[in-house]
Order: sequence, then structure tokens, then C-alpha cells
Amino acid sequence: METNYILMHRNIPVAELLLEDDGTVIAAGKIFSFEHLPVGTGGKKNHLNIAMFRRWFKGRSIPASRAGFQQTLNNLEHQYGIITSSSELVLRCYGLSLSDQYWVQPKNSGLNWNHINFYTNYFSDDIGKLLVGQQTSKRKIDLCSPNNTSDGWLPKKWVVINGERFLMKGSKKPYQQEPFNEVIASLLCTAMNINHVPYKIFKQDDNFYSLCPNMTTEQIELVPAYYISLTKQRQANVSFYDHFLTCCDTLKIPNARLSVNQMILLDYLMVNTDRHFGNFGALRNSETLEWIGIAPIFDTGTSLWNDRIESEIIPTMDYSSSCFENTHQKQLTLLHHWKDTINWDAIFNLRDVCLHTLYQAPFGKSQRPQQLTNALMKRTEMLWQHMHQQNHQIYLEP
Repeated sequence: METNYILMHRNIPVAELLLEDDGTVIAAGKIFSFEHLPVGTGGKKNHLNIAMFRRWFKGRSIPASRAGFQQTLNNLEHQYGIITSSSELVLRCYGLSLSDQYWVQPKNSGLNWNHINFYTNYFSDDIGKLLVGQQTSKRKIDLCSPNNTSDGWLPKKWVVINGERFLMKGSKKPYQQEPFNEVIASLLCTAMNINHVPYKIFKQDDNFYSLCPNMTTEQIELVPAYYISLTKQRQANVSFYDHFLTCCDTLKIPNARLSVNQMILLDYLMVNTDRHFGNFGALRNSETLEWIGIAPIFDTGTSLWNDRIESEIIPTMDYSSSCFENTHQKQLTLLHHWKDTINWDAIFNLRDVCLHTLYQAPFGKSQRPQQLTNALMKRTEMLWQHMHQQNHQIYLEP
């Protein structure tokens, strides 16, 4: 059955939509506000690029690769008789998320952003508990939750602590190292004066999670780098790095080059193998559409050899990258003509606190904490040498 919806941006009508009950986008109708279309989905002559919009809307669904998600769907079916899917769950919460202010309003429903958004209104923890493997004894379950529109492959859920929204994110066995990596990345960002989302460790039922505050607000939203990169067509001879920064300049996103360069340095130190165009981006005001800047660094858990055995922790290797270039060493070559302003002593002085952080992880009696800390310090030494052996000056400022 097809249903009519209005794509909304807070209380601003943006476009008519025709959706299936399972969340599939059939077609788009009248455009009410072209400038408020999701970034990267606008077509020529003030039309919607329906293919890109479908991709954007599908991106609001929980990915099939999410650890434990299939088990969650099975539990919903067997315990509550609810047969659903990731895309249908999006409609259960009207497409609302805690990353931006877009949602879909059933036509003639009279629903209002102020009354249903998850930033200021109550939301159920039922689906969140199931997504992180926790049990719920309720006979009837409430599926209207921002957890329906969270991405990523690790188990996670949104929680409210003293009225503030936090993301609680799980880990992968056997090491459960990802939450501890987030804390170490936060320490490095502080030492390097990099804007970042702060993380801390949270333990529940013998499982380790990271906990971080939401970087967005009721007025400030996150736009992933992928959709920013769609605002201009990339020429064949232009690198992804230069193209992305050109898009940022065109959109007038302030200090983009500095922030991106800092991210590349952090990912080199952390050996981050999962930085991609979906887990960094920029913040903007959803009412004025004014760009605030590149978003604070977040999602650095898949790093520091998180899934490697001890014999594979080799800091001198050039590891793969998923962002602008395919290795971290190649990414460093993008940062030419900038001045070294890093406080290297502040990084090297993190040795003890990093070691203490990793000793809290469930590594048993292995030497993994010491080995990882030594490897991180070695990467820092290598980066220092790289920067000071170049024939050119290196500038963090644009």
C-alpha cells in the first residue's frame, strides 16, 4: 500500500513523498523548499534527485551488518509477533533521528516537530535494549525511538542521563577494545587541540561500552561528508581530498582544511582503518542553513589494531585507510605546505594514561596494553620524524 508523506525539516515542509509501508521511496512530488532539501539530493532546475534521495533515506536505516541486528528482528517476531525490517522501523519513528532535524509527516496527520522530536521529548528504550542484547519484560513494546535511525555496525543505543542525550556504543569480542580506543582518541585530540566528542567507558553486565554526548542539538545537525562531496561534480584529475575541500569552500564551511588535516594526523596515529565519508562531516544550523564548521572528531573506535592478535601489532607498517587515500602514509602526502604547531611533548606525556586506560580492558594477563601503548608512541615518533624530515614546511592553517 502506498502512503503520502511530507518530508519535513523541523516544521518546514520540504517535499511531497510517496512511500511504501516498508519505507521504500516510490516517488517525489511537489518541492516546497528546494534549499531545505537534504544536502546532496537537489537536482537541476530546483528538482529532487530521486536516486540520491533514495540513498539518503535508506541511510537512515540500521545497516544489515549491525552486530546482533538480525537477532533483534527475530526477537521482535517471536516475542511480540512483530515482523518488521530496518526500513520499516524508520517509518515507526517518522524518520526522526538524533543526528539531524529531518522527518516524514504522514499527510493530513497534523503532527508537529515540537511535539514528537527526540531532542526534547520522551522516547522509549524498548528497541534500544534489544539492539544491545538486553532483555525487556514488557508485554507490549514501543518502537518509536531514535535507535531506529542509527547507523554503524557495532551495537548501540541512545540513552538519556539527567535530560541529556548520550550515545552508548558497544564493542566487538574477543578484545572489546573499541570503547577504550575512543577514550585514547579523546586524549590525543585534547593534546593536539583538536575539536572532538569526549568519550568515557561504561560497563554493564560484563560488557564494555563507550558513552559520548550528542554533538547535535534541536537546531544543529550533522551533514555527512559524503553528501557534502555531492554538491559539486568531481573532475577525473582532482583528488578526493581536494574535491572535498573545494565543496567545503563553495558551501562556505569555515576552517575545513585545518579540521580535515587534523583528522588525518589523528587517524595516522591511531591507525584508524574505518574513517570514511559517513563518519565525519560538518555541522550546520537547520533553521538558518548557516554552516558552523567541520564536526568534532567522533567514531575512532576501529583503530589501534582492535581486531588484531598481538603478533600483528606492527607500528612501522603502512596500514590501509578508507578515506581520501588507501593508506595512511599516502594521506600524509596530502598535507603539504603547512607549519608544525603540534605540542609533541603533550602527546608523548600521554604514555602512562593510555597504558592505564588499556589496562582496564578485558585483555586478561596479556602484554597487549603495554604493546599497544608502545606502538602508539612509536607512531607518534614516526609522525614527528616524517614532519621534520620533509623538504617543505608544514602548515595546519589553511
